[in-house]
Parts: sequence; C-alpha cells; structure tokens
Amino acid sequence: MGGTFIIVYHGNYTPPNIIGNIRDVFIANTIRDVFANVNLTDRDKTLIIANLEGSINRNFTSISTENITNTIVGGTFNNLTPADGIVFNPSNPGIIFPRPGTFIPRGPSPDDPEVETGIVIADFYLPYLCCSDCPPVQYILPEVPVQTERLAVSQGAPQCSQDNSSFNVPCTITGGTPPYIVNGNAIGGSTFTQTFASGQGGEIKVGDSTGQETIVSVAPHTCVTPCDKPCGGEALRCRYLLFMSKPAPNNRVLYEFTEVARLIITNEIGQVIFNDSVQNIVDEILSANNRSISNANFDNKIGSLVKRINDFVAEKLGDADIFRIEYDPTQGAIISIEHYACHTFELDIMIGYIQNDINVQVRAIYNQDKVAFQVRVNNQITEEFEMIKFGCTQLNKCNDSIKEDCQITVIKDINAEGNSEKYSISPSFSPSPGAGAKFFWVMEWGTPMFGTTEKMEGTFIMPGFVQARLLVIDAQGCWDYSEKAIQIRG
Repeated sequence: MGGTFIIVYHGNYTPPNIIGNIRDVFIANTIRDVFANVNLTDRDKTLIIANLEGSINRNFTSISTENITNTIVGGTFNNLTPADGIVFNPSNPGIIFPRPGTFIPRGPSPDDPEVETGIVIADFYLPYLCCSDCPPVQYILPEVPVQTERLAVSQGAPQCSQDNSSFNVPCTITGGTPPYIVNGNAIGGSTFTQTFASGQGGEIKVGDSTGQETIVSVAPHTCVTPCDKPCGGEALRCRYLLFMSKPAPNNRVLYEFTEVARLIITNEIGQVIFNDSVQNIVDEILSANNRSISNANFDNKIGSLVKRINDFVAEKLGDADIFRIEYDPTQGAIISIEHYACHTFELDIMIGYIQNDINVQVRAIYNQDKVAFQVRVNNQITEEFEMIKFGCTQLNKCNDSIKEDCQITVIKDINAEGNSEKYSISPSFSPSPGAGAKFFWVMEWGTPMFGTTEKMEGTFIMPGFVQARLLVIDAQGCWDYSEKAIQIRG
C-alpha cells in the first residue's frame, strides 16, 4: 500500500533546496498545523522530525500513529516556532532534514489581509495498492506497418561517347528496398549508368530486395558531332541558265576574249571572304582548240571550266564546301551553284565571240537569287534580261541531309513556224503545266533573244539551225527544261 499526501495552503511558495531524493515538499506554519490534519494510517511506518537544535533526528519508525500524533500535539514538538523548518516527503517518509527559514511566518497576507499567510486550506491523501498476486494486465500496441515508397527510376540527359558511337543514360532509383537489381545484376547504391548504341534505345529492368520491379524505356538518341560549319551547315544548290547557249549541230563559235570574270563571296556577318578574278581560267579554257566552241566540244569545255574555278576557290579558302559550280551535260546548258544559305555571292562573267562574222558579247551576273543577262551585238546593247534561280536542293552539310528540288516533265516538243524574217516557236505540253506557270525562252541569234511568254515570236539574224531553250516553272515551283535545235528558213 502506498499513497501521496497533499496540502493546500495560503501564501507564496518558496522553492526549497532539493536534498537527496526529496521531491514532494510542503510548508506549514507549525508542527501542530501539519499533524492536526494528517490522517495517518497504521501502515505509515516512518516519520522523522528534526528541530534546529543540534540537528537531532528522531526516528518514529516503530511508534504507532496514535503515539506519533500525541507526541507531536502533546508537547515534545509543540513549541516549535515559525523559524523552525520541516520537510515532509511522502514518497520517502523516513527522512526529514532541518532547513532554517523554511516556515512562512504568521501574519496578515499582503494579497488578502483577512487570511493569514501560511494557513492550510485543504489536505488530502491519495492511497494506491500494489498487488503482486493479481492477474497481470498487459497492453500491447500493435506495430504500424512501414509504408515502402513505390520503386521508381528517373533518367538523366544522354551523354554521348567521344567518338559518338554510343551514349550513356545516368539513372537514379528511388523508393523500394535496397539492394537494387538492374537487368539481373545487383548494384551498390541507388545510381547506375546504362549504355546504348547511337541511334538506338531500349529497356532497363530494375528490381529491389522485396520483389518490386519496374521497366524503364529509353528513347533512341543519335550522337552527332557538333557542327562547326557556317550557317549551321545549311546550304543551297540552285540551277541557273548558262551564260551562253550550246551551239546547234554543225555550228561553230569562235571565242574572242573574256572581258570580266570575277567572284566575290560574303559570309554571314557581311565580311568578304573571297574576292578574286577567274579571268585567266576562263580565257585559258575557252581559247583551247584554236578558240573553237562547237556542239561537239561544248560540254567538255564547260565541264573543265567549272572544275578549274572550283579548285581555285577551294585552294584560296581552304574549304571546298563554301562555293562550287556544277555542270551536268544531260540537263542542257544549265549550271548549278552551291553555297551556304547565309552567304551571298556574285559571279560576273563577260565573254566575246564571233559567229558568221557577227560580234557578240554576253555578260551574265549570277547571285544567290537570280542571273542578269546583257547582250551586245556589234558593240550595241540589244537586250537586258533577268531570270530567277530554279530547281533548288536544300542541303545540310553537318548531318548530310538533302531535300531534293521538285522537277516535272511537261515539255513534249518545241515546234517552229515561219522564217528568219518572222518566226513563231511554240511548245507542246503533256500534261499541261497548269495555270500560273512561268515561261523563259533563250533563242540563239534571235531578236529578241529572251522571252517570257508561252509562245516565242521574233526574227533571226540569219537562217539556219539555232538552239531554242525553254524553261517552265509551274505554280508550285516545280520545273522542266528542254532545248532543241530548230531550222529557220530564209
């Protein structure tokens, strides 16, 4: 049997110095005030009271409750003054230590003059019973199951190898319960890297120690060498009509001179990166074969000319991709000029030749948009004409992609009527190029030499076989080109 003794008193509480294991402390005005209200039972065994005189301890362990009370109230300790101290410790009632000044003196309370400070207002005792032979009562709190986060894998950015043949994907595992397993192999930690071939992807199987599994899908990734070419590698290869026509069979042109032949190339920031004459090259090529330019040697001469110009430019720039000219004999008197899309250029060529004792000078100025022609006959300007570029192919020199131009086949034949004094040339189509189509004519020895109508009419300097050249561009920008040697009667 045990219990706790509690007294309620009036006045301020002065915290005592804790000595030993004393914890439950109350303060009374006199010894009588303490025991007059204490309902001690026979099972209370111990109480020691000490006065200040010599710190005498008196043990009442074997004295009954009645004798204790009578002794205290009857006389032995009845005359203790407020200066005496008492400490009562119900949790260990066998020890009381003397402490001077513990009692609160009698007298009016400053807070309430009607009630003396130190007056005990109420007391009570809380007993408890300890049973060793009672059936035990056990309370077991069930364990709360730990919720494991779902297994998940996050992917990092692909990292290409130095030779761009493969790429790595860094991955981080979250959730689940380690250790983790990746594609059947245990790993240490929660991060790993998986390697794939460039241009491919795949799946990664990830599991944990509890049997959770997840599949990670890695998208294909192509490793590309960083492009250090101008304009991001974007380039154009566009077609233009050649500066002179291919002579008709059995016709011959006698080359005289090259007045101008210069190429200027400007880069994307407006800087001129090439500005040089190719006049010597043109003059050398066209002067071969005793200055004769015929239907038989025309393709060879023009092919050699563009190759020499390309080699010269590539040597000067140290890069053959910046500018080049191509000539395909199967496409007729057409050249293709390839250049970077953000560059500009100007190729200015003016040559003179003689045919049937007539002096002709043709000047052609090519740029990234068009070609402008000027024709002189016997030193007199007879025509000036501009013709747009056509049949452009889009290139990317970084990834070697190509978007071909749109070519159609609509010109079935070219037919001529009349004579040198008044002729009419008209094409036949199958199928029709449709509404909105554009027509560009070049008539060797014709007046006019150039035309933009579907039907070409004019005069010729002299009768004979002449080369008629026709370019058709439909409303969608698709093109067809044809040339034919026709006979003009006198």
